[in-house]
Amino acid sequence: MNGAIRIAFLFVANLLPLFTVCQTAPVVILSPALQGSRATRSGCSVLYCREKAVPETDDPIRPEIRFNANMPDETGKPAPNPDAGFIEVFPPDIIEETSVKSKDFYLNLISPLAALYPELSGTAVAVSVKELNADPNDPDLTGRIRLIDPAVDQSDHTTAMASLIGGSGATSYFGRGVAPGVRILCTGNPQIPDSIPVYAEYGISVQNHSYGATDFEPYYGVRSAGFDATVNALPYLLHVMSAGNKGDTRDESTEYLKRGFGNITGSFKTAKNILVVGAQNNDGSIAGFSSRGPAFDGRLLPHLVAHGQGASEAAALVSGLSLLLQEQYRRLHDNRLPPADLIKSALIAASDDAGPAGPDFKSGYGAVNGLKSMAVISTGNFIIDSLEAEGESMDFMLQVPAGAEKLKVSLVWNDPAAAPLAATALVNDLDLTLTTPAGQTILPWTLNPHPDSLEQPARRGADHLNNAEWITLDQPGPGQYKLVVKATRLQQGTAQSFSISWSFDRPEDARWVFPDRRNPLVGRSVNALTWRATATAEPAALEWSPDLGQTWRTIAAGVSPAAQRFFWETPDTLCPALLRLRSNAGNLVSDTFFIAPACKLQTGYRCGDSLELRWTDLGPGFRYQLQVLENGEMTPWKNTSLPYLTADANELNGKPVAVLPVHQTVHAGLHRSPLLYGPEAFSAPCYLVDFRAEVREGSIRLTIELNSTRGIARLVIRQSDDSSILFWEKSDPDPDAFFIEIPDPNPYQGVNVYRLEIYTDQSPEPVSAIASAIFSGEHPYLLFPNPADSRRLIYLIDRKGYFDAGTRLEIRDLTGRLVYRSGEIDAYPFPVALPELSHGLYVYAVYSGGAISDHGRLFIQK
Repeated sequence: MNGAIRIAFLFVANLLPLFTVCQTAPVVILSPALQGSRATRSGCSVLYCREKAVPETDDPIRPEIRFNANMPDETGKPAPNPDAGFIEVFPPDIIEETSVKSKDFYLNLISPLAALYPELSGTAVAVSVKELNADPNDPDLTGRIRLIDPAVDQSDHTTAMASLIGGSGATSYFGRGVAPGVRILCTGNPQIPDSIPVYAEYGISVQNHSYGATDFEPYYGVRSAGFDATVNALPYLLHVMSAGNKGDTRDESTEYLKRGFGNITGSFKTAKNILVVGAQNNDGSIAGFSSRGPAFDGRLLPHLVAHGQGASEAAALVSGLSLLLQEQYRRLHDNRLPPADLIKSALIAASDDAGPAGPDFKSGYGAVNGLKSMAVISTGNFIIDSLEAEGESMDFMLQVPAGAEKLKVSLVWNDPAAAPLAATALVNDLDLTLTTPAGQTILPWTLNPHPDSLEQPARRGADHLNNAEWITLDQPGPGQYKLVVKATRLQQGTAQSFSISWSFDRPEDARWVFPDRRNPLVGRSVNALTWRATATAEPAALEWSPDLGQTWRTIAAGVSPAAQRFFWETPDTLCPALLRLRSNAGNLVSDTFFIAPACKLQTGYRCGDSLELRWTDLGPGFRYQLQVLENGEMTPWKNTSLPYLTADANELNGKPVAVLPVHQTVHAGLHRSPLLYGPEAFSAPCYLVDFRAEVREGSIRLTIELNSTRGIARLVIRQSDDSSILFWEKSDPDPDAFFIEIPDPNPYQGVNVYRLEIYTDQSPEPVSAIASAIFSGEHPYLLFPNPADSRRLIYLIDRKGYFDAGTRLEIRDLTGRLVYRSGEIDAYPFPVALPELSHGLYVYAVYSGGAISDHGRLFIQK
């Protein structure tokens, strides 16, 4: 068989694909457990059929499928195949779903985890990025990434997703991911999902899927069943998928799409045992591009939302958080990985409303809350159990503490894979109820999936569609609450495990999220101040202090604490600072943090082996630690109180380097500078960047551009007659004089040539350069050279160093015949390409504003 396409046989016994190759378009064949139902999508037909079938098409990716009676044999001719029952296009036409330009770990309360749980970095777990290969030489990933198939192309998108999930932060603060120590694997995307041995062999516990199909595929298909089956086989495996970036898409193919809903990108995202993530804007609102549910059968999608300039970024953020949750569970439970349904349950139970109260088809159960989901795992606010028989129920008691403003409980289970094209994907149906101490029974939130009811608010009721259920209760009151889980329907002969998680909203959860002691504000930029406070708190004044609380300045009045964010253009200053929300109910005060300019590291000069590094000078009170990247970690190299360092380039030996500012008395951090790395970063000129001579307003101006003045003994400029201008001696150079301008008060008419000599401490031989300029002398204009050769360019010069608008040039012979006329002159000096002229005398005139400004003679020589 040739390799144009793949055929997968999926048998009811295990629902796992076995791939072979044939000559037709890509298809998947299943056992004919169900027959006669049909679904369609744009560009493709999918169905169960009583006959054997094969598509006839010339398009290997997105065919219009027609059906024959038999599958082809190895020669491509129809042959009997008793197992043929369902055909689905494979592989899907895959697209990446974002272009990452920034990150925001504050909105979803992920950034505080680094300070509160410093022992967690993802080192005990592994993630697969299911795309093309990432760049294994990226400094933020080096030493922790493995390419399962190195022949697969590399993608900047994959590198960005891997960095968001687990970047070390070596290149800069923006290169640090949620789980900076995690092992990262790239498995490519020809086979979706990967085979179970791949997940097991490499210890993959989270797989990120930041891609989508080009079509919506509103059905439960082979890939959907495949993903559900992998989680049934490996219960700890969590698939995190981007919802898609087609939230503003409508078409006529389904009743949902007609209304701008049901635009999740790909049938594989209709799997049940996965976590589908939509995107939030910077202000916490739902991004308009974020794809919406429901699934084809009315199930809730997406499950959650998180910050992202695309759904890909949001999914990667949640993948990183899930890895930390798994690592924490592993630390607390004898190195065992948690079931995937527990992590999904914890994330749902800890989520915050991101739209209307309760779930909805845009934000799912709500916005991810990293702090609360970690608290669920850390405090043991969860139950893992199973039901053995249909009709069985289990009771659990839950203690609600005093002062809780809201109780949130979620039930999740990994459901058996359904048959492809099942009208309803749910196989095992569990139901959750909550009974209060007063005997009131609370049911889960449900949504009406009818096409004309998709924006109706959630209502309480029994849920027989989803394998996740969510109950919330405002102002629950302290006491014992009873949770009941019932097996309403179980597949015959199977038990069903499940996880329940819960969390509380409490006034003491109020906190500043950004900035904090580890994360400063960049001066003269817009920063998203972020906090969490009770939704019922009264309006407050938002204030800042530049002197550690001695005085306070108002940023804004009447700020709602429930807004959780305020965008503030930070003043151009350098100081330790505080923020607070002030109201009659009390003050919410931030950690001490710095407002400071971004620290930038760059190469000064490179003279042989002598290398100067310099960076932003933050002033008195700061020291600087130079760090180098070794074995994937930033390690200290040099310490100094100066804003520069001269080093032997051989000592650095090309290692990536960064600088970390540290204040000597205020214990608040500043971000390390972006990483300086690569051959070009260390190949700076030896002091001299540029030397040029330019005509300006009746004189010649010499400009010297340096990349450092440190180590320069003197600067000398020599003219063509060998006279010299001594510009400075070692005793008086300005260390910041990178641009030096020197006028020549007495230039010659014609070509003026200058030689710059830079004498340094590094070498007795000067660094030198030549510059020249043509000067018109006392005349307002000059044609040069004159005499001229008509076969070569000559130039028109203006004494001012520029031409006025509308300037043009004419040249005539002595009979008055026009031999040359320019258009409007727009370049300086202006090149004149003469026609072939006889030798002799000619006259020229320069016109400006329609009148002759100057005239003269031009001699053309043989």
